[in-house]
Amino acid sequence: MSDPAVIEQLRQAIFGKIADSAKKGLTDQVARLASLAKRCDSAIETIKGLEADVDHIKEELKKMEQPIVNVAGSTSSRSSIEARKQGSRKAGSRERGREVRDNWVGNALRNLGVRLRRLGEVTYQTPSGKTIGIPYASEAPERTYPWWLGLPDKQPYFVVLLCETTEGQVVDFVLDHRLVEQSWGALSRDSNHHVKFHVKKSGPNWELKLKDGPIIQLNQYHQGEAANILQ
Repeated sequence: MSDPAVIEQLRQAIFGKIADSAKKGLTDQVARLASLAKRCDSAIETIKGLEADVDHIKEELKKMEQPIVNVAGSTSSRSSIEARKQGSRKAGSRERGREVRDNWVGNALRNLGVRLRRLGEVTYQTPSGKTIGIPYASEAPERTYPWWLGLPDKQPYFVVLLCETTEGQVVDFVLDHRLVEQSWGALSRDSNHHVKFHVKKSGPNWELKLKDGPIIQLNQYHQGEAANILQ
């Protein structure tokens, strides 16, 4: 497998050739080089997705290798057990997110006639080459905004929010490019440079909160229009 740094070097070299070709008026060559640059972007995203899968496999193996501690009354033991529980919940949430995401991509979209290609952990590509970020979150009723969904801070063309309720119902919202473009800069970021989508349900209405207070009504972005949007 090629290193992302090597692919990035190729990408930069391609951009240099694009500039030279553009100066010479070689439009056909510019188009071919631009296509190669896009393939480099896709290759980097694919590698990142594979690396995430490998990390997940390592985490699962590491959990299986951990010995069972049967010591009562020790503060350090209780702390260790609690830490493992938290890690297990986090790994379980990630695994559930993959399951829900794969189900949505593999079943719901195919039923609508739109097939997506996976580029990374939460990133996909439409048949026309547009990128889609598909974050997932399960409901945390104790929060004012019970669904916190996250994406890397690299703006995709579309976003699909997958919100799972405590009853196990998955509600999806397909945000078109216009809304993604308008709201991306107004979403909050965490310390890991992830963009956060804070979602809640008020009666029959689903709402997305932006960083400075404005609320976006999400009902109109429910999956019914997915086939028309994800082209």
